[in-house]
Amino acid sequence: MRKTGIMRILFTVIIAPIAFFLLTPMTVISGEIDPMDIVKGSALTKIRQNGVLRVGCDASYPPFDIVDKDGQIIGFDIDIGKLVAEAMGVKYEVVNTAWEGIFPALQTGKIDIIINGVTIKVSRALTVDLTDPYVTIGQSLGINRKRNLNVQKWEDLNEKGKIIAVMLGTAGDFLATKLYKNAEVRRFQTAPEMVMEVVAGRADAWQWDIPASSFHVGRNSDKVYLVEIPVTEYKEHLGFAIRKGDFVFLNWLNLFIMDLKESGKLNELYNKWFVDSEWWVKLLPPKK
Repeated sequence: MRKTGIMRILFTVIIAPIAFFLLTPMTVISGEIDPMDIVKGSALTKIRQNGVLRVGCDASYPPFDIVDKDGQIIGFDIDIGKLVAEAMGVKYEVVNTAWEGIFPALQTGKIDIIINGVTIKVSRALTVDLTDPYVTIGQSLGINRKRNLNVQKWEDLNEKGKIIAVMLGTAGDFLATKLYKNAEVRRFQTAPEMVMEVVAGRADAWQWDIPASSFHVGRNSDKVYLVEIPVTEYKEHLGFAIRKGDFVFLNWLNLFIMDLKESGKLNELYNKWFVDSEWWVKLLPPKK
């Protein structure tokens, strides 16, 4: 393309719109869009007015969100949600919602935000707004010992007759669909169903996030073992999810995440839940 052609495109696509904006009288712009209306319509404003932050989670995802023996929901994401509410100056309410219903609950206003290890995906961002990452993790396999004694990597399971269990709509589901062209990918609505399918020997392995897989492998080490999928092949950035188009709330949450990292609080919580796990495992109901 000639240089003049490039300059014409730059002027049409970039320079002209900016010039129009700068030269348009502010009375015209303000007459169409009042910045205060945008602020008033934000969930951030409404949450502060209502005095409560309703956080959606599926409490079957250790150590992010899990129910203890007293029926209380605890976890890494729960602690982060408390800090979000504290920074907003409001009360904190956890709304335990099955994963398949959690995004509809957000869209219909039953919850204000999802803090539940939500994977940041381009396709997901078509329907919700996703924050900057607050943590990055990898994927792994929980493999049945009797069905597979010597699996070293995910490729060893990519064979006809092999069954990979996943939780519907999760990163494990998306990645397994991409990876396994020969094995069967079997989908389940809940994490306990997925895990039990492998523990009971009806599937060869489950594919899930490393922290959650490690927990369930630890509880069923006589039946399953762990194989990690290297982060060089796949890594998962996690963020918060809010309703689409709320840039006021999204900007505030991104600033919150930046502060959480720079203050050292995020690292403290990570060590509390991911590094030192013995204390919280003792708080959980006995293994069935």
